[in-house]
Amino acid sequence: MVQTVQSPLTIADYCAAMDRNEIAPNYEYQRSDKVWPPAARSFLIETILLGFPLPKIFLFQKTDLKSKKTIKEIVDGQQRSKAIYEFFHNKLTLSKRSEIVEARGKTYDQLDDELKGRFLNYPLSIDLFVSVSPAEIRQAFRRLNSYTVPLNPEELRHADYQGDFKWFVYRLTRDYEETMLQLGIFGEKQIVRMQDTKLFAEWMHSFLHGIKTTKAKDLNTLYRDFEKSFPQGEAIRTRIDNAMTFIVELPEIHKSALMKPHIVYS
Repeated sequence: MVQTVQSPLTIADYCAAMDRNEIAPNYEYQRSDKVWPPAARSFLIETILLGFPLPKIFLFQKTDLKSKKTIKEIVDGQQRSKAIYEFFHNKLTLSKRSEIVEARGKTYDQLDDELKGRFLNYPLSIDLFVSVSPAEIRQAFRRLNSYTVPLNPEELRHADYQGDFKWFVYRLTRDYEETMLQLGIFGEKQIVRMQDTKLFAEWMHSFLHGIKTTKAKDLNTLYRDFEKSFPQGEAIRTRIDNAMTFIVELPEIHKSALMKPHIVYS
């Protein structure tokens, strides 16, 4: 029978354990060989500083028979652990576009004391596998994934791409989420499943390539082509802000048939 023990640690304690090699990655469990780019790692640290929850980290406890030491291997959460550890040791600089103005472009040592405290005292949710075999761990993850709702194309894109374009679209959806709901363009369920993200991506595509029906392949290409940089972002953001202001100032059409996403697009 597989047993897991909840073993929460603060980031300060977690990184100290990594320094002592009591917690270490096991790359055999790594789900992807792709290393998170700086924007994704910065976003993770920003999430911590803002106090939002992170997914659980799973560790596998084993004893080295020679050294007689107990080691905890990182089974799931290696990229998160790496980003946290790098920021802890001043090897990661936060994005200059961070939502936290006072943290923009800074390393850990450059933060003020309040933000340092938030980071070090953040409680990581950790499940520890004890007295189990590697085969049982694999089976546990197969079972976890069996209950996962399949990702739609928008969710897959935002999982696969971590470049400038993805984060540009993310900021747009964050800033206009409430407006979309109030106008009646989308409902809560559609927002959660990132249908607003799709609409913004389609707008980007129309600004760059003209108005046309877009397919998943077209939007994937858009994310891929602007993975490293999206210099047109500032100018396009101004156009979208102007368009949204225009719609907001027409209360008589709010929550009407004219607010259907395909009509708003046109």
